[in-house]
Amino acid sequence: MKDNGWPLRRSVFRRYLYLTFFAFSVFCFVLQATPAQAAIAFVQATSSVQSYLDGAGTTTATFGSSTTAGDLIIVSAYGSGVSTYSTGTISDTAGNTFTFVTSTNCGCQAAYDVDNIYYAANIRGGSDAVKFHWNNTNWNAMEIDEYSGIATMSPLDQFNASSSINTTLSTGNITTTQANELLYSGIIAINASTTVASGWNWSHRYFGSQFSLGAAFNAVSSVGSYSNTFSLLPGYGSIATILSFDAANNPPTVSSFIASPNAIVTNGTSTLSWAVSNASSVAITPGNLSTSTLIGFDTVNPTSTTTYTLTATNANGTSTATTTVLVDNSIPTPPRASLPPPSVPLESPSLGRHPLTLGDRASQDTTYSGVPVPAPLPRR
Repeated sequence: MKDNGWPLRRSVFRRYLYLTFFAFSVFCFVLQATPAQAAIAFVQATSSVQSYLDGAGTTTATFGSSTTAGDLIIVSAYGSGVSTYSTGTISDTAGNTFTFVTSTNCGCQAAYDVDNIYYAANIRGGSDAVKFHWNNTNWNAMEIDEYSGIATMSPLDQFNASSSINTTLSTGNITTTQANELLYSGIIAINASTTVASGWNWSHRYFGSQFSLGAAFNAVSSVGSYSNTFSLLPGYGSIATILSFDAANNPPTVSSFIASPNAIVTNGTSTLSWAVSNASSVAITPGNLSTSTLIGFDTVNPTSTTTYTLTATNANGTSTATTTVLVDNSIPTPPRASLPPPSVPLESPSLGRHPLTLGDRASQDTTYSGVPVPAPLPRR
């Protein structure tokens, strides 16, 4: 018996095979086009201590292994006996650009003690020695750490710092804005050894005759409030810091987007300002603003109440924020005053050309060349 439906079923089956092959090809392409991001990881750390340096000088710390391009370097430069709280300049042999984060003084001894925190994102890689040149210091030290899996553009999210002479020192709390972040916590403890809170891991520790220093890290996977607490042996004082950095697979962070003033009259202007991190581009609509500037401002002149939307973009997605400028069209803009040219000749009345005298009381509404002249005062 002949099956007349076979050609139709064969055609449908052939199309099914074609569609299945096409879908599988697209799936394989997507897998190849979006490689997995590396997880946050500690790479290496070291420190350098100069037991005594009288006046200006340079502290140098060299990584034991070559750094990897794209990684993050965090630097804690400590000085004791400096004349001011924030002194010195930083550089490295690889030519990386360092960003200053915070400078915290101990405030617990007669001499000034200060901890300066810097970071370099998206580093060049290779052998590297970090140098901090002090303008004036006695004792000094430096801790340097390398981490991978961190965003390459403006990765810093939050930071906090504190100092104390107590045997327990908390960094203070920070609240992260992204699910996946690196938490870094540094400690400078004068004449003291330290332990860290649960969940934290030491990356490096140094114990010296004058002070000890070290750094700990914690990779977190949820937004929340975090801190680290150091337990110290009795000493003169300590400085603790905590910083958070966005992971490489996080979308951008919009820290602020505001309009100032947020209410204007007709023909008025307002300034839009923004602060964004971990983004490759920033766009604001309505308007034609598109920029790679992560912290900036722009002047707008809306004719009616307008809500502006900022969109920050990177390879992992977008983040948006809005702000509104209210326009009050009920208050007209006052016109500019237009003064007519003077029509009074530039001669002085004292020369006798004025038709009136102080004794003339006949006219109370006298003008001279179109300009009203006040009547003279009555005689007594």
